[in-house]
Amino acid sequence: MDNKNNIDKNSPFAEVDIKKYKDPEGLTINKLKFGFWFVKNKRYFRLFFIIFLITVSAVSWTYSIYGFTYYLLKGMEEDNKIITNLAQINIFNSDFINRLKPVNLQILPVKVLDLYNGKYDLAVKVNNLNPKHWAEIEYSFLTSAEEVGRGNNFILPAESKYFLSLSQALKSGDTGNVKFNIINLSWHRLDAREMPDWNKFRDDHLNGMTIDNEKFIPATDDNLFNKAKINYFEFDFANNTPYNYWDIDFNIILYRQGDIVGVNRYKLEEVMSEQKKTVNIGWLGSFGLVNSTEVIPEVNIMKDDIYIKYEGEPIMENR
Repeated sequence: MDNKNNIDKNSPFAEVDIKKYKDPEGLTINKLKFGFWFVKNKRYFRLFFIIFLITVSAVSWTYSIYGFTYYLLKGMEEDNKIITNLAQINIFNSDFINRLKPVNLQILPVKVLDLYNGKYDLAVKVNNLNPKHWAEIEYSFLTSAEEVGRGNNFILPAESKYFLSLSQALKSGDTGNVKFNIINLSWHRLDAREMPDWNKFRDDHLNGMTIDNEKFIPATDDNLFNKAKINYFEFDFANNTPYNYWDIDFNIILYRQGDIVGVNRYKLEEVMSEQKKTVNIGWLGSFGLVNSTEVIPEVNIMKDDIYIKYEGEPIMENR
């Protein structure tokens, strides 16, 4: 009798269904099959990967060689043409630079005004035609024999003003040949980031300064000083701006039928906001008929040190 057929199915020697086997470590029959398949075909995977790398390298080298060959044959020539064209296009050409530069100040002829005993007042009108530049100027007046009236002043963007030199002793032969001489000129360009609206800035700082009740009182024979006639001039000034200034200069001009016959200069110190003041000036000279006057406040609003600051008040940067 065959012993195999006589084995009891319930015997520990009966056949075991391996598909129902469960490894206590979690290893399954499917994982064993996959591992066997991978090991069996490992060399094919390696071969495929090598072929893939060779293909990528071949394509890359082919493209690189093509690009380099094209550059040698045509690219260098095209680059040379581009460089030549760029060299011919001068972005910062002279016209562009000239548009950024300020144009020269316009200087009118010097007026020589006779005072007394060989003394003269000198006045010259200067126009700044630049809307975005202001200037600091060191100047003098030249005669045929000497330099006189050296001084410092400023001119704001698009401003017209008089530069004065008072009570200069000139020889009679020199009065018809006086020239305005600029010794040093420093231009400053407005910074659009710090001051986007120059007109508003200027008006806020200057338009609130008012001049009223101008009155010129001509000299009489009773008003003499060393045989020179003493005239009087007065006006009311109000600082209606929100700013306090260490000092404000005033150019005072006398006219007869539109022609200048006299000039003077006056300074007020420590002028506070909303302050009002009546100014009285004694003025030597013989001016004859005066039918109009002009008082022009002058303050360099571009300089920070002109403002009286309160403690804790922010300081404006110089422009």
